[in-house]
Amino acid sequence: MKAMRTMFIGVSLFLMTSCAFQAPPVSSTAVRDPQTAIIYGRFTVGADYNMGNRLVLWLKSLDAGQSVYIYFDEKHPLQAIRVKPGVYQVKGFAGTDGMHKIIGRRVFRNTGLMGKILKPFKVPAGSEVYVGDFTGSATFSLYQEWTLDSFTNDFAGTTVEFREKYPNLVSVPAISMFEIQSVAY
Repeated sequence: MKAMRTMFIGVSLFLMTSCAFQAPPVSSTAVRDPQTAIIYGRFTVGADYNMGNRLVLWLKSLDAGQSVYIYFDEKHPLQAIRVKPGVYQVKGFAGTDGMHKIIGRRVFRNTGLMGKILKPFKVPAGSEVYVGDFTGSATFSLYQEWTLDSFTNDFAGTTVEFREKYPNLVSVPAISMFEIQSVAY
């Protein structure tokens, strides 16, 4: 019995460390919380056959060393999550299976357009920070494939939609990640 319990605890710990930490989406009735911050953007994914595979944007808290993932969603591409205030960096994207286990990650290269989003940015308490509009795909045929197809900076347009979806957060000023990026971190 002790061996079964030890094995169960070990397997549980393994599964917890192998899963993508999915910050729950912010409710449309959410109100400002001065102790946390909100990161938002548009995360569009195609309706390809994917057997539960998901594409996620990979951010890392440089203060806590913890990865945070924002899931791409075919039906609800405008996503917002609550995070602890601190310094964050967009690292890349990852693919997960139906159990949220990370199957693979791809780090963005510090070149071209992607190089512009790799600079760390400070997320102040009580703020709303836009990180961009991303389009990708998660497919399953003979093998699993996750791709990031495009990135745009439509701060104004996405923020208008964000304000419509989250009317209780209208009084909180929204800022773009690109305005608060730091080269000094």
